[in-house]
Amino acid sequence: GFVELIAPFPHASAIAGGSFVGRSRAFTEMLELIQRGARSEVPILLLGESGTGKELAARAIHDASMRSQGPFVPVECSGLGETLFESELFGHARGSFTGAHSRKPGLVEAATGGTLFLDEIGDVPLSLQVKLLRVLESGMYRPVGDIEARSADFRLVCATHRDLDCMVQEHTFRRDLFFRINTFPITLPPLRDRCEDIPLLCDTLLANSAKRLSEEALDLLKEHDFPGNIRELRNIVERAVLLTDGVIIETQHLPSYLGGGRLSVAPPPSTDVAAWPWGDELLPLEEVEQRYLRWVQERHPGDRKALAERLGVSERTLYRKLRQALDDDSSS
Repeated sequence: GFVELIAPFPHASAIAGGSFVGRSRAFTEMLELIQRGARSEVPILLLGESGTGKELAARAIHDASMRSQGPFVPVECSGLGETLFESELFGHARGSFTGAHSRKPGLVEAATGGTLFLDEIGDVPLSLQVKLLRVLESGMYRPVGDIEARSADFRLVCATHRDLDCMVQEHTFRRDLFFRINTFPITLPPLRDRCEDIPLLCDTLLANSAKRLSEEALDLLKEHDFPGNIRELRNIVERAVLLTDGVIIETQHLPSYLGGGRLSVAPPPSTDVAAWPWGDELLPLEEVEQRYLRWVQERHPGDRKALAERLGVSERTLYRKLRQALDDDSSS
């Protein structure tokens, strides 16, 4: 016999709406890990490329945890100097340095009873890593310029796009801190590994605009690798909304590097009409593109990656267009 337990997870959705949506296998497997990890108090390390939604995942962990009624305190570790970071994290006492006219509580204190989210923990200076480790090991910390230690009560969630294993080998990240925060790692899948979620994500991004993508535009988006992940998708959709006068977002409203835009291939090497392979014959634009692609492929000395860069399109888009051009040529 089999027993299936179905537990609701209100922090994510398989339909358009909300901020954490998806229904692909990669997304649901990540959600299962989030649910399992959220029930405990162990530190969780969120791994993944920039733009995959690590802060949304951290908030989902907090909301599903026993500390959901407490505060969720995010800390951006990038761009903070050593002194400023220590003061922000642990606070400082009055008179501890020039300009410290009053006591300032730190973010560790602000997270009491809740979750402390350290985003981009790989950017924490080495000198502060040992202090952070001491807080995690002892549950105590001391504000800058204070002689009295204070107790810390928070659940730690960290995130990074860096390879912490490699940083440990290079001695730029403490090994003992790595093992302390890496108790329960969760990898967030890049958008290219969950391309079936793109229509759902687009519907969510377009929920307040009364516009929608055509099937051809969706196909172009599904073929893109999205190095910027969901952040890049949001940028593309918001730009397309501004460029669309009607209700339907078409391929020409998408960036040219996706294969959309006014013209998806580079101009011919010569403006002389006689230099074109088809002379001064007037042709439909689609046929011009196909003829030009076949023509330029025969003359380009490099590989397809170099050709795609020269034409201003992705390698996948070039492959699709070349395949269509060759198929049309063979059928004719």
